[in-house]
Amino acid sequence: MTMSPHTLTRSLVMVLVFGSSVFGLASVGTAQTLPQIDLNQFRPSELTTDGFAVSQPDGQGHLRFGVQVYFDFARDPLELRVTNGPIPDQRLQLVHSQLTGHLVWSLGLWERLVIFMDLPYTFMLNDSLNDSQLAFLDSIGQSVLVPRGRGLGDLYVGARGVLYGTREDIFQIAAQATLTTNTASASRPEQSYLGEPNQAPNIGGWFEVLANFNAGDYIRIPLNVGYKTNFQQDLPSLGVGNQLTFGAAVQALLGQDRFMLTVETFGRTSADRTNGFGGIQESPVEILGGFKFLHSKGFATGFAGTGGVTAGYGNPDWRLIGMIGYTMPGKQAPAAQEPEPRREQDTDGDGILDLDDACPNEPGPPENDGCPVEQQVVIESGSLEIVDKIYFDFDSARLLEQSYPVLDGIAEVLIEHPEIVNVRVEGHTDSRGSAEYNMKLSQRRAESVVRYLVQHGGVSNERMVAQGFGERQPLLPDARTEEEHARNRRVEFHLTEEEGTAGAEEETAP
Repeated sequence: MTMSPHTLTRSLVMVLVFGSSVFGLASVGTAQTLPQIDLNQFRPSELTTDGFAVSQPDGQGHLRFGVQVYFDFARDPLELRVTNGPIPDQRLQLVHSQLTGHLVWSLGLWERLVIFMDLPYTFMLNDSLNDSQLAFLDSIGQSVLVPRGRGLGDLYVGARGVLYGTREDIFQIAAQATLTTNTASASRPEQSYLGEPNQAPNIGGWFEVLANFNAGDYIRIPLNVGYKTNFQQDLPSLGVGNQLTFGAAVQALLGQDRFMLTVETFGRTSADRTNGFGGIQESPVEILGGFKFLHSKGFATGFAGTGGVTAGYGNPDWRLIGMIGYTMPGKQAPAAQEPEPRREQDTDGDGILDLDDACPNEPGPPENDGCPVEQQVVIESGSLEIVDKIYFDFDSARLLEQSYPVLDGIAEVLIEHPEIVNVRVEGHTDSRGSAEYNMKLSQRRAESVVRYLVQHGGVSNERMVAQGFGERQPLLPDARTEEEHARNRRVEFHLTEEEGTAGAEEETAP
């Protein structure tokens, strides 16, 4: 790193660390070297269900397409501090305001692979220098540090592979690899602060490990670490090259995962121990607070703000972020039909009316409830009866895999019967433990079942209501043995054809 009395720094901002590293030949730092670096340290996450800057080790579902548009505005992300100039400790705002847009798309392949792209464009890159300050920069041979306006940024194209875990597991991990290409310099050779210089090779890499801890049903704690390759750039007292990147977040998911409250930190530092590793100027870190609304039909919108906690380059005093996006929902139910006509028809001609037929589009005998093979889910009057239980981890709302076939069967029945407008998923516990704890556990278990049916079964979220009853509605009020307690621990599915009645609470067990 070239030491000089003219020191690049920036105003204090809030924390988050992202790492990067050199890919190519080191450029020699001279007084007239164009500052071709990616100044904007905010890189949006790849999926609408991720955070803003911190990614989750989640898939997106097979052939589900997503698109997002991000805008972020940064105030004072870069200033020049002149320590030995005509004015003592002079600070020049080289970049006073920066407005960047990102077009992000993603495509899920199978359940554990996602490919994605991010194309940024800087709409505003302005300094706040007066004529005397511009003249001073020219006199010391640093006029090239003045930004040269808007333009295309560097293109990112990558893939994420989920290695272990789902939303229902305590721990998840994924690997993510991204290729970057210096489209900023290719489209505008004289650009500054928009992206990497036009040097060969023109492709770099960013390799990350994404981990997540699911602390209960509502809290997610994602962690990201990575290594990013960049060209070596020696600006006055600032060396930018290969980097280590990092990010962490705490996210609260409320309202059946529709509302996300997130606090994130992200940043980076030089990967070269002899050239900036851990240095203040080479280690921009921000902290972010934000909110996302995730609609059941796939639409998403969110707002966030950040502040810098280090004096690293590109770390603004504050940053505002807005996003809109859309991700294709999972399997969709067919268009709803009028319930009354459906009562009287037998679509598959098996002699069982559709209302009582578990498989109304496939003929089957009465002993299989109208299906070709024996079913695990049977439509009864006002409820769905299941031949097996829904199983959870001990003292937890985490679904066990042996429950998946039953839940998949329930989802299929509900999609086959769109005239069933509302489904109340009821959670019940045994009488052991405090009544307050049992009430909360039964609610969490009901919500876990709803989440599975919506996210994996493709059932519309509008049709589902989760309600916990705790120990208040036992099947066996005087349960003593473990087998009797197990019968009281259950999940029930109550149906109604009338809108608005699914949430009504029953005071007696069905």
